[in-house]
Amino acid sequence: MNKKQPRHKRVTGNRSFTDFAVKLSAKWRLHTLPNKKRDIEPTESTEDILRDLVAIPTVSDNYEARHEAIEYIDQFLRSHGMIVKRHEWNGVESLTATTRPTKAPILFLTGHIDVVPASAGLFKLRKDTDRYYGRGVLDMKGAVAAFLGAVRELHQSGQLHTYDFGVMVVSDEEVGGFDGAAKLADEGYVPQVMVLPDGGANWNIERFAKGIWHLTVEARGKSAHGSRPWEGKNAIETIMAAIHDIRALFPSDMSIETSTINVGMIQGGEAINQIPGSATASFDMRFASLADQERITAKVSDIIERYSLTRVTELETPPVVSDPHHPYLQAYADCTESVTGRKPEWIISNAGNDGRFFVTKGVQCIVAYPEGGNHHGAKEYISVKSLDYMQRLFVAYIQQVARIPEHPTHV
Repeated sequence: MNKKQPRHKRVTGNRSFTDFAVKLSAKWRLHTLPNKKRDIEPTESTEDILRDLVAIPTVSDNYEARHEAIEYIDQFLRSHGMIVKRHEWNGVESLTATTRPTKAPILFLTGHIDVVPASAGLFKLRKDTDRYYGRGVLDMKGAVAAFLGAVRELHQSGQLHTYDFGVMVVSDEEVGGFDGAAKLADEGYVPQVMVLPDGGANWNIERFAKGIWHLTVEARGKSAHGSRPWEGKNAIETIMAAIHDIRALFPSDMSIETSTINVGMIQGGEAINQIPGSATASFDMRFASLADQERITAKVSDIIERYSLTRVTELETPPVVSDPHHPYLQAYADCTESVTGRKPEWIISNAGNDGRFFVTKGVQCIVAYPEGGNHHGAKEYISVKSLDYMQRLFVAYIQQVARIPEHPTHV
């Protein structure tokens, strides 16, 4: 592992009293919610589990719903022989469940149950001939349902405690993961290998995920009447010039193979007839290599200094590199091909996920979505066969790599 530890930053400026009150209220509510446990039928199918999870509207600001989902998963895993531990940081709940009393099993199956906002109709699982539709079926309640199905299958066959593995579920991935996966990694919940079905596409496995920098810069000017521009200094003009120079650091023909930039927000001015005294721009930058990231961030810093801008870094994380030749990743690729009949490709990803908090601790992280699409969209789906394939794949992979130490492992 590279001794130079990559950075994971979140800088959001000074917190207001309102921010503090919201967090305090969230924590209070999580501890005073009624126990929403429900009986889980022994014959309940993995499809039923997915239906239950989709029905819980676990968007980032719905503390009660996220709590209910964690309670549901807790009850299921305890009833199927797992040792469950609950965690909470800053009003955000997480759960770890293992076959043995350890923080560091051979394998963690890892997922998140929080989702992006959606209309009420999307929190109901729909099924047509070959697809499931609903908020989170791909990102990533389908995988979590398959985790539970795999545990149930091993428990019912009497094999569960033959293996050293766990399930990790967090509830803040969509808002950065800083009070879920990041805290768990720092607390020592660090396996040898992690399966995280939160990226890639169509069973293909990520070999590289781009580094990310979410940056907001602010230009300060001098307000004046719009009819007398010589008496003021236009902050919007300054921010536009800075945007032009920062954009020029990236290829004109951006693609999945290149570093990319998106100017996501521009704000400034209060009236059409007033010289704006301040303006901000927010950037989403993705880097195709660590060298690109270091070069571009240095040049952006020069531009910020040249235009006398202030900056706020919302997120900064390096590229995540996985080795396709590592035995744990090869074993997963082999299991995928055996179960699905499709040989996975090794691909580049533009997006980030919670795996970034674990790879810096030496964890091999396997990121691969099943067959599905439109995550975060109104037509988010996974194929019906994917739900079955995921459960079979997770069981096969556990059997392949996670035998307890007194039994020979295949890797």
